[in-house]
Amino acid sequence: MDKSIQTLVDDIYTLMTSRDVPEGIDVDAEIDRFGEAMKDLMKKEFKPAAVKDTRRLRLSAIGKDDRQLWYSYNQYEREELKPHTYIKFMYGHMIEELILFLTRLSGHKVEDEQKPAIKRWGIFSKSAKIVCPDMSFPKARVRELFNS
Repeated sequence: MDKSIQTLVDDIYTLMTSRDVPEGIDVDAEIDRFGEAMKDLMKKEFKPAAVKDTRRLRLSAIGKDDRQLWYSYNQYEREELKPHTYIKFMYGHMIEELILFLTRLSGHKVEDEQKPAIKRWGIFSKSAKIVCPDMSFPKARVRELFNS
């Protein structure tokens, strides 16, 4: 059977129950890749980043909302996020890496991973990332992965 986005959830379930990895998949390489992704995530979360000068208007700001630019330029104090919110964000990033790992391990091909999203539905976002380019894939199937 061909691997497609429609068979992804079933293929991951089969992988988890049988632990049989399709031929041609280098399990050690995929585990190392997953470990590196987790390491990069933890570095990003816990190592201090360089402080950016937000008082400069740059060409990269083209497309940002006027209000966002004003707040950034005037160094308006942001609302402080609660600690559990940071944990939710980090958990979401970890789950994304786990799903990508299981997707590759089940024999599916992952393309354009973390490639900046292009204009779609009249909206452009430099920070949006492509996770699933096949938008016909039902979101309910993704939720099945987490149902107990």
